[in-house]
Amino acid sequence: MPHALRRPLLLLVAVALVASALLALTAVDRSTAAPSGAADVGKGLRLDHIPSPNQVIHYPTNAGTVYRWGKPKWMDEFEVGGLRGDWVNSKQGRVKTQSGMLTLQATGPQYRVTTSANSVKARYGRWEARVRIRETSHDGRQYRGYWELIPTKDFKCGAKSIVLSSYKRGDRRATGAVRVPEKTQYSFSKRVALHNGWFHTYAVEITKDHISWFVDTKVIHTERRDDALRGIEYRPRFRLQGAKGEKHRTTWLQMDWVRHYDLSRPNAKSIKAPPMKKGVYRDPC
Repeated sequence: MPHALRRPLLLLVAVALVASALLALTAVDRSTAAPSGAADVGKGLRLDHIPSPNQVIHYPTNAGTVYRWGKPKWMDEFEVGGLRGDWVNSKQGRVKTQSGMLTLQATGPQYRVTTSANSVKARYGRWEARVRIRETSHDGRQYRGYWELIPTKDFKCGAKSIVLSSYKRGDRRATGAVRVPEKTQYSFSKRVALHNGWFHTYAVEITKDHISWFVDTKVIHTERRDDALRGIEYRPRFRLQGAKGEKHRTTWLQMDWVRHYDLSRPNAKSIKAPPMKKGVYRDPC
């Protein structure tokens, strides 16, 4: 090839290579860019429309195994058949077993959906459940989910309840409390990843001289003040709580299992932990 023609041809090849490289970089930028609309967070895009990340589960998931509480004295794994007859349900909403889980469903104007087991009660012992909350719509007010122990007698507006966990989907913290009249409570607030559909395990140990709370197998608080130790007989309850007259998001509160242990076996690990924070109970009746 004549020298005069070789130079323009080489120049054209070089230009083509540079153009190809630029196109490749543009494709990479597009493939690694934030999803469409991500740059508009704060400009109209609602964060609750973003899918939750996948949960990484660490085993064991229950404090009963870690602290060696032994075999449960009462339990429901929700694996076989429908909902057992010992679960007493509210008139609002829907309560059933689904995919091996106790499931409370609430939506629209329904403001309070509950279920409580009437076949088990105890003044002392350990209670534990694996719980998650799911929202299947994004319009309306959020429900708050509760895993709690309520008195078998003289139940007045939650004034004697023990709350193992309380939160809304997407909250940064789960809360819990032991409630003491009049409108006083000892409470905790624990940072937990409460994404849509993520399971967490909450437990409580009640004895004559202390109450200890556990989140995901770890003891977080131990309360020993006398007015918190009342010797009340409790039974378990799960609740979705909304507000009267409001439209709510369609929400499921689901329990993988719930268990009750006695105190016959001592804890295999220390339950030393800080006391709860004293405050006021403001929830409506």
